[in-house]
Amino acid sequence: MSCLVHGIAGIGKTQIALEYAHRYRKNYDYIFWVQTETRPDMVNDMLKILATQNIVIPDNATFEFIAGTLQAWFTNTTGVCPLPIPELETSLRDE
Repeated sequence: MSCLVHGIAGIGKTQIALEYAHRYRKNYDYIFWVQTETRPDMVNDMLKILATQNIVIPDNATFEFIAGTLQAWFTNTTGVCPLPIPELETSLRDE
């Protein structure tokens, strides 16, 4: 199951995502939050998620490799609810 929360700034998207995560946390083994304001923030948070699963990423790995590895883990793992964030999609498309 996937969901997408989008809209203009200040309408409560973050609060909706937090409330969902809080209410349904028992349905998931993992809940992750990825900062998407900058690419370095995204990379840092993605690497933290991968590290929690003991997935080692080479120091010289590209953004695409890191994002692809994380996406593969999400796809192949049950009990994970990555909440898609529009800023991530926009950042990936714009870079």
